[in-house]
Amino acid sequence: LDYKLAENTSIFLNSQVNTSYIRAWGRGMTLSAPAPSTTGATTNVTAAGFSEESTTVIGDLNGTTITPLNSTSGAVATASTGDVLNKKGVGTTFSGGIKHQWRSWKFDAALGASQSINRYHLGAPRQEGENMGRADFYLRGISYTLTTPAETHTPTLVQTGGPSILDLNNFVSQNRTTNLTTNTNTVGSFTTANTREVNSIDRIYSARGNIRRDFANARFPFYLQTGFAWREQKRDIDFATRHRWFYVGPDGISGNADDTANLGQFTDTNVYRRPYGYQYPVPSMDKITDFYVANPKAFQEDVYFRIQQEGQNLRHIVEKVGAVYLEGNVSVGKLGVLAGLRGERTSDAGNGPVTDLRAATGITDRIQQAVAIYTTKRATSNTEYTNWFPSIQGKY
Repeated sequence: LDYKLAENTSIFLNSQVNTSYIRAWGRGMTLSAPAPSTTGATTNVTAAGFSEESTTVIGDLNGTTITPLNSTSGAVATASTGDVLNKKGVGTTFSGGIKHQWRSWKFDAALGASQSINRYHLGAPRQEGENMGRADFYLRGISYTLTTPAETHTPTLVQTGGPSILDLNNFVSQNRTTNLTTNTNTVGSFTTANTREVNSIDRIYSARGNIRRDFANARFPFYLQTGFAWREQKRDIDFATRHRWFYVGPDGISGNADDTANLGQFTDTNVYRRPYGYQYPVPSMDKITDFYVANPKAFQEDVYFRIQQEGQNLRHIVEKVGAVYLEGNVSVGKLGVLAGLRGERTSDAGNGPVTDLRAATGITDRIQQAVAIYTTKRATSNTEYTNWFPSIQGKY
């Protein structure tokens, strides 16, 4: 909106609202094999790209039909789905100002405010109509070859030993992810989580003003101009809703047969597209979340992980920048000279997490340890500085 109040005075108002919604997820299977070392470490298998010759990667580590929960085989198939990106964003801006001219004087000023909210959010399962974010199933003790035919980008996978990687019922190996609440990596079978949870809010406020006086009738025409600008930005970030669960079976007890019983019930049977026609089992987040709602004790939440994520990622940042300037321009025949001086004052303040392991001294309960380590101490930082920027330029 632009409105002329008088012959030499006008005002303007601008407002804008933008919204966005992005939803995406992935699914697939990852094959890993021991690296060529004596440490037993594993590495992801990377098939060769386009080549004039055929190449083969072998992941053959004594594939066996025995895949107990505690299998130590380094050849691993990981069937995963989810890692859902559910982003909702809203951006709002508003600005207004005035312009005025009186004789040889010119004046303008403006104010502005904007806010941007971004939420990568799923929430607790089904509380807001959403599924869990992702699931990962593991199968160890397999053998395979991965061959890239000559002059092609698409490798061919052939399993040569171990339980079939096409049946989710066979993915009964432990995930080996450390459950921070129990401080062990031998809890349950598959994992499920909401790990893309991020909330952020940015707020920006600004103001500016300028005043100018022209001396057009002077022997050497010149003008003088001065003004100011101010800007403040605030940012708040939190990961307050990140969760992770370990599947321990309907009895709620980790380490017995029902940890791995009938995992095939979680297979997604409605997968309509697989890249390059590859066959692999896809876990269904609908079925897993439905099972969680009906049998909550079958999923052991890693409460320590939730407290850690919230404490380590809660941040508040503020930056303020103020500036003033003075400039003048004079014309002497064909020569024009512009000179000025600008000063800026910047202040930054932040509040963030401190991981204080000593705070847990004497505490034996793991949840209370997490609270003490990640939530009882914060760090604050403040920085201020001033800069001056002189300038001069000529034009002939």
